[in-house]
This record gives sequence, C-alpha cells and structure tokens, in this order.
Amino acid sequence: MESMVANKPLMYSLLVSASAVLALASGLLPDIMTQFQLVEFDVEVCITYTHTYAGIVRATTRLEWSQQNSHIHTNAS
Repeated sequence: MESMVANKPLMYSLLVSASAVLALASGLLPDIMTQFQLVEFDVEVCITYTHTYAGIVRATTRLEWSQQNSHIHTNAS
C-alpha cells in the first residue's frame, strides 16, 4: 500500500472532494446547495470546519515536504 503522498491521484481527489464539501458547507455555492436541498450551517460551524480543513492541508504539505527532504538527513550522516 502506498502512502498518501506517494499516491498523488488519491491525494488530489481527496483534496478536491474536501474542497467541494467545504464550499458547500460554507455557502459559497448557493445554487448547488438549493439543488441538493442543503441547510446552511451557523457561522461558527463554518469557521471551525475551515480551520480543520486548513490544518489537514498544512499537515499533508508538511508530511510531503519532510518525505521529500528525508534523504538530506540520511545522506548527511
């Protein structure tokens, strides 16, 4: 089984899916929300979800960076 960073198509599809959910949950796409009959969340819920999503993106980016640069530490010793 490949890691999430090594499996780029999976990682990108999850990020796109999460972005779509974020856009729907935050009310950025009102026409689509009406089509799916979604109920708007309170502002506090949207802010919490946005911070959680941003944290996941930051963690994924840091993991990718550390895995790409891990050879620097192993070759230096």
